[in-house]
Amino acid sequence: MKVQAHLIRLVIFALLPVQIFAGLMTLRFHNRQIAEGEKTLVRTATALSMDVDRALQTSVQALQLLATSEHLDQNNFKAFHEQALKALSVRASWDAIVLLDPSGQQLVNTRARYGTLLPRTNIPEVVDAIVSSGEAKVSNLFAGSFGKPSLIAVGVPVIRAGKTKQVLMASALPAFLDNILAEQKLTIDFSTLVIDQRKELLAHNGTRRQFVGPTTMTALREQAQKEPAGYFHSDQINGSPSGVGYHLAPGLDFKLGADANSVFFVTLSTVLWLLTTLYAIGYMEDSPHRSRFFGFFSMCVSATVGVALAGNLITFLTFYELLTLSTYPLVVHRGTAASMRSGKIYLAYTLSGGTVLLLAVAWLHAIAGPVEFRLTGALADVAKTHPAELRILFAMFVIGLGVKTALVPLHGWLPQAMVAPAPVSSLLHAVAVVKAGAFGIVRLVYDVYGEKTAAELGLLQPLAIAASITIIYGSLRALAQDELKKRLAYSTVSQVSYIVLGAAIVSPLAAIGGIVHLVHQGVMKITMFFSAGNYAETLGIHHISEMNGVGRRMPLTTAAFTVASLAMIGVPPLAGYVAKWYLQTGAIDAGDEWVTLVLAGSSLLNAAYFLPILYRAWFLAPPERWPEEHKFGAGETHWMLLVPPLATAFFVLWFSIFADTPLSALTWARFIAAREYGQ
Repeated sequence: MKVQAHLIRLVIFALLPVQIFAGLMTLRFHNRQIAEGEKTLVRTATALSMDVDRALQTSVQALQLLATSEHLDQNNFKAFHEQALKALSVRASWDAIVLLDPSGQQLVNTRARYGTLLPRTNIPEVVDAIVSSGEAKVSNLFAGSFGKPSLIAVGVPVIRAGKTKQVLMASALPAFLDNILAEQKLTIDFSTLVIDQRKELLAHNGTRRQFVGPTTMTALREQAQKEPAGYFHSDQINGSPSGVGYHLAPGLDFKLGADANSVFFVTLSTVLWLLTTLYAIGYMEDSPHRSRFFGFFSMCVSATVGVALAGNLITFLTFYELLTLSTYPLVVHRGTAASMRSGKIYLAYTLSGGTVLLLAVAWLHAIAGPVEFRLTGALADVAKTHPAELRILFAMFVIGLGVKTALVPLHGWLPQAMVAPAPVSSLLHAVAVVKAGAFGIVRLVYDVYGEKTAAELGLLQPLAIAASITIIYGSLRALAQDELKKRLAYSTVSQVSYIVLGAAIVSPLAAIGGIVHLVHQGVMKITMFFSAGNYAETLGIHHISEMNGVGRRMPLTTAAFTVASLAMIGVPPLAGYVAKWYLQTGAIDAGDEWVTLVLAGSSLLNAAYFLPILYRAWFLAPPERWPEEHKFGAGETHWMLLVPPLATAFFVLWFSIFADTPLSALTWARFIAAREYGQ
């Protein structure tokens, strides 16, 4: 062991300077590449803008020439109609020429025979702007008359005797802008868009028919209005996460995308996975089948990252079920009768939930087509035509996702799974399975239905009630448990529903509380399970009744457990208090004052089942002999078992003391909530 320790130190100290230098050089190169890319983007966008302006100015000049027609002086509209047809024949980009009076009534339209009864214009605001200003104007995208698709128009005033007598307009399909973009011969690295003032796409250098019309991201329009040239960063295109995708079959796309929500969850999963891996190496040091364990362990976290980065429901479902299957071997790893029984229960619950989720995804696909995750939701239009179906589907989604989230009464598998090794318990509760379910419900409310649509359909109040019942029920069941890991398991049942409750309350403040608890609960609960594993591995302690005086024997582990416990109770200013404060304030803001009673009752119950543990650990005398003590040199336990809980306890303190700093989970949660509520 001494030789191994010396070799580890030698490698670390030899490679650390090299790694730091390589990291700094990589960062410098990355920043330089970003700066060059930004300059290239600005130059390219400026050139494209000038080309579009030239094309529109050419149309304006042609219309101004036509507006001087002598036929308009004589009000000979029939002759002007023939003249307009000739002018149209030499303008390939124009679709029609229209003459209107100042009220917006069409007088001539080259798409109709002269003498046909013509309607009023579809864009009276453009006519009014031309009449009032006496200047040429370009319209936003609008629906064409006579069965034509969406168009844009250029208009000029017909001025006689110093007054605007008529308005002359030429309409065009947005395809002419596509041709301008195509002439630039840009590489596939560039996604080029032309948008109007209403944030609607006019042209795209990809497949035009797919993109013209939908509202673009708000950030793009806001930036375009602020300054004539510049760059900005966004993870959304047309409201969907940017990313990569693969076409599997008609209507089925495998898509991975990164938005603020997914990166938040990925960061939590990967950081805690790294610490759990270190912990597992120490915990499983002398255990059999370690290769099998770490293989499925890595697959489990990979599936969790896939769940986070999924860009649509099909991809989410794929990784969600892969997570179920990759976790099962970890639950039954020990191969005992108890672990095999727990594995069967785990599969029975999760596969049943997965089946319901599959049916929900298939049904929603049938009525709404492929559903991608979008800011403020993707089903607002579908809700107008299929409200009853969406209500049923929401219940099915909550059932399917509620199994992994451990919503009552779908929670039965979680306490049974505590027969698994401590690293697996940490993975289930803080990194992967339970968090994947809670993240799925957050996605469902915010990015599938949308908070506004879900509230209008009356879906959120029942969800809030279900979460509240789970919060109280889990805490009551935790009180009755003497086995430490089972008490922590029922605590998880209660605490994870805080995330669901935050999504169910229609308030940005509650959303912040729920989203930040995704991280806060993770670091608090993983600290507790690391500590519980240390007690079991070092002293053979599995029950709370065996913990008398354990703080004197293992002070660092117990200090970490104490920090996490007090934070979970909600003692100010610790991390649990931050989440509960936002949930409570958001509930009052939304008019759901009853939620404050649920939160207060939960905190009291948290204190009732955590404080007795701390009292035993610190203030009662230790026994003469521990159930099964193992010595690890001069330290209280193996260093690989001690470092992870101390690190996560530090995270708990960091997220508590520095909650309002840019590097905190709370700042990130505020950003996500503001985006989801369109603020």
